[in-house]
Amino acid sequence: MKMLRLSLLAAAVVLILVPCAHAVDIDYLVVVIDGSTSQPVAEALVKLASGEIGDYEQLTSSSGEALLPGVPEGEYSLTVSADGYDVVTETVTVDVTERRRLINVW
Repeated sequence: MKMLRLSLLAAAVVLILVPCAHAVDIDYLVVVIDGSTSQPVAEALVKLASGEIGDYEQLTSSSGEALLPGVPEGEYSLTVSADGYDVVTETVTVDVTERRRLINVW
């Protein structure tokens, strides 16, 4: 009986600690560029959406950059929209090796 309790306790500790050990939040940078002029696009809405993880959105700065801080690793739908341009939607994976995305809009 004592062995069973210890096994259950050990299993509970593993279930609690393992997800935390692998969870990494990424500061994800999206740079939006006009595909015709190669100039940065200001005030573009950048949105990362995941049904499981949540949504993150930010407007680009005058340099075309949108920093989305604290994004958990995972797969997202990235949507970029700006006045006068077509909407761009891509599937992206956010992880420690993929922290930045360059998007051309037309």
